[in-house]
Amino acid sequence: MISRAAAREIAARAALALDNALLYERERDVSHTLQLGLLGGALPTFERVVVASAYRPGSASLEVGGDWYDAFHLENGAIALVVGDVVGHGLEAAVAMGQLRGAVSALAQSSSPAVLLERLDTFVETVPSAATATLAYVELDSDTGAVHYACAGHPPPLVVSPDGRTRFLWDGRSAPLGSILGRDRDGAEDRLAEGETLVLYTDGLVERRTAGIDAGLERLAEAARRRPSGDPRLADEICDALVGAEAQEDDVCVLTLCRMPSVPMFSHAFPASPTQLAGLREQLRVWLEDNDVSEDVERGVVLAVSEAAANAVEHGYGCDGAGLVTVVAHRLDGHLEISVRDEGVWQEPASDTDRGRGLDIIRAIVEQFSIGHEEGATVLRMRTAANGSARA
Repeated sequence: MISRAAAREIAARAALALDNALLYERERDVSHTLQLGLLGGALPTFERVVVASAYRPGSASLEVGGDWYDAFHLENGAIALVVGDVVGHGLEAAVAMGQLRGAVSALAQSSSPAVLLERLDTFVETVPSAATATLAYVELDSDTGAVHYACAGHPPPLVVSPDGRTRFLWDGRSAPLGSILGRDRDGAEDRLAEGETLVLYTDGLVERRTAGIDAGLERLAEAARRRPSGDPRLADEICDALVGAEAQEDDVCVLTLCRMPSVPMFSHAFPASPTQLAGLREQLRVWLEDNDVSEDVERGVVLAVSEAAANAVEHGYGCDGAGLVTVVAHRLDGHLEISVRDEGVWQEPASDTDRGRGLDIIRAIVEQFSIGHEEGATVLRMRTAANGSARA
């Protein structure tokens, strides 16, 4: 039986442990609040684009980190996006991050991306704790989609198309800020098409000690293409997919921008499972109703798209539940233009099987129909009038 003295000792130690745990949580909350304050609060709003951000603090330390992001208007009408990472943690890194963030927003008004990095090289000479910081800087003309960018030792920006295609912007690369190897700064150009999304992020999102950087970039691309264009939850969804509840040493920042289409567009990606088809049909039906498509055409289009998607699920992926099928639809000049895309490996059906009815149904419903292979994917395209009577 435990004595009273022993019981009091156990209780005292338990109370001390509880106090320490509560103190740790309070200090961590304070440090994270300070970090968010240094990030500058809510992002501004922009015309013709949707911008979203996410921040996940590292859980290995109570100290604030050096990861940051920003988005702001330029005097020439363009939109500037930047994500950076100051090496280290603690107050010194946080102060350097704040100074560097302010320098970028000021110098960007009169600098091209490459010249901006050159001027930042000079700036970090006066802020030694910001030396070897990395950043990705992008300017976008939201009217034309023209992109000018440069990266100083930072992971490449990612571009995601509405149909699920992805590409990384590997040009315009040079060494981290302040490096003797980074004095020759280069910029690069690209174009963001309507409906495409740009993703900037810090290295903590894709780097793991147990895997190479290529594996992290593949995971990022896969996570980014599973959300529809313009979804404001994309940045958070990417963080959840790549970081989730796991403990990471480094902070993580994600900044996304979608250039919204000038014509109504539907975009939906789903895992290759028959159970996902009902959700596709319902979301497509809602979109068609919202865009004043006649009831007869709506029924026919939903059926045709469902058949095409079911074919991709079964014959492209074998219903594996892992592959991705992407459906994109536009309403343009009184017509609906629809594509169903998958990256599966199609196999010819046996000659004695009773297949092909799905394609016959599609042909009977839509005005134009084709199947092609593009960049390693199978793409089924349809075109039909947005109003009138259904053909089937």
